[in-house]
Amino acid sequence: MGEPDPELYRIAVKCLPESRGGSTYMWSLAPGARLKITRPENHPEFAFAAELRERIGDRLELFVSEEGRRIDVAAEIGWLAPDGGSMSADRSRS
Repeated sequence: MGEPDPELYRIAVKCLPESRGGSTYMWSLAPGARLKITRPENHPEFAFAAELRERIGDRLELFVSEEGRRIDVAAEIGWLAPDGGSMSADRSRS
C-alpha cells in the first residue's frame, strides 16, 4: 500500500455483482486513478429502515440528526431489564 500520505485516500471496495453498479465501476478503475469526492447522495440507512419498518412496523423509531433528533442513550438504557435482558415492550411505565 505504500507510505501514508495526508493528500490521498486509500480505499478498499468489495465487488458486489448484485449491487447497482458502484462497486463494479470502482473495480474497473486502474490503480492510482483520480476520483472526485462528493457528499453521498443516497441514504442506504433509510433503505434499511424501510426494510425494518416492514418487519417490525411502528415499533421502529428513527433518530436522524439532520432532523434534529438525538437518541437519549440513558433513557433507552433505562428500558432494559435489570438483568440486562431484552428491552421492555411496555414503554408506558413512569
